Amino acid sequence: MHYGCELARGGDAHMELPAGRKEDMMDYQTYLLAANIAIWLGVGGYLAFLAAQQRRLNTRIRQMEQLSDG
Repeated sequence: MHYGCELARGGDAHMELPAGRKEDMMDYQTYLLAANIAIWLGVGGYLAFLAAQQRRLNTRIRQMEQLSDG
């Protein structure tokens, strides 16, 4: 039995799991949390990379503008 299906059909969110399945559910939740953290760290890192590139490009444009003014 897949427990997500029961919840999707309006089942009780606090239902009791059969013996031996509680550990499996904890493993599932642990992996889900780890994946979520990894994804958000990746998104944050990518945004930081884009911000650094934008600063570099802005600096380069200012340098080029100063050269053309002189």
